[in-house]
Amino acid sequence: MIEQSKVFHSSGTISSIGKRIPCGEFKQIHSIFDRNINFLYNDLIVSLSNIKSYEGVLRLVIPNLELHKIKAIEHYPGKIIINGNEIFNYIEENIYDPFLPQMYLRSNSISSDLTDLKAKYLAKDKQYTLAYLLNKDNVPIPERSSYDSEFMKQMNRAFRALKDGNYPLAVQGFKGRGYGLTPSGDDFLIGYLIGLSFREYLGDRAVTDLKQEIYRLALGSNPLVNTFLFEAVNGYCNSYWKSFLTKLIRGTGDVVVDFEAILSEGETSGYDMMAGFLTCFEIEI
Repeated sequence: MIEQSKVFHSSGTISSIGKRIPCGEFKQIHSIFDRNINFLYNDLIVSLSNIKSYEGVLRLVIPNLELHKIKAIEHYPGKIIINGNEIFNYIEENIYDPFLPQMYLRSNSISSDLTDLKAKYLAKDKQYTLAYLLNKDNVPIPERSSYDSEFMKQMNRAFRALKDGNYPLAVQGFKGRGYGLTPSGDDFLIGYLIGLSFREYLGDRAVTDLKQEIYRLALGSNPLVNTFLFEAVNGYCNSYWKSFLTKLIRGTGDVVVDFEAILSEGETSGYDMMAGFLTCFEIEI
């Protein structure tokens, strides 16, 4: 008899499982938080969440788990085992599909929506984000600590290199720069790659080689960053980005709701990813 009380407050079933979670055992914990536990998978991360938040291609969602009690997870076709003895079955409907739907023409231009979203984005004026890179009024860098001041200057240099088409210098300037588990500069590059994948999806084949070059240059020693880069370069959208981009494609629905959901990710990660995404549609490639 399986004792499900070990890692539950109450009860739980699989809400969703990412389409690219490989079969096998995961027992090397990278990090643990109130709502997520992250396991190392080569140089990537397989994440387990205990709330019905966003879905992802390498993300497993089982509500109500007590994450601090989890030591290992195993994945087999149709089945997840936690700590070697707690079994959760799943069916096809639980598997999260990260791909955008087949495209069809909309009546108006996506660029008009992006222009409106950029205006909303800049109007928020959220501190400690890379939003200022998109402001063409050349807003002065505010006085902060010497680190922050130098960081913002470095971001400006990297941004200019990106606009000039000097991609190795640009990626070198953004990569690993900033605070947090996923630094601001990496978040910007992730958003930029999401934008390139979206442009490719829309038919812009000129960005295919560039996308792979930036991905290769941006990879590093941070497994969380590597995971988001892997998802972005392959067009694997988490549920926030999938809903956002799908509404842009179709020209229907309240795209602002999904835009706000993306901005809410992390302390500044969503804002910095959005800065990279919007930049991808602003500069000539």
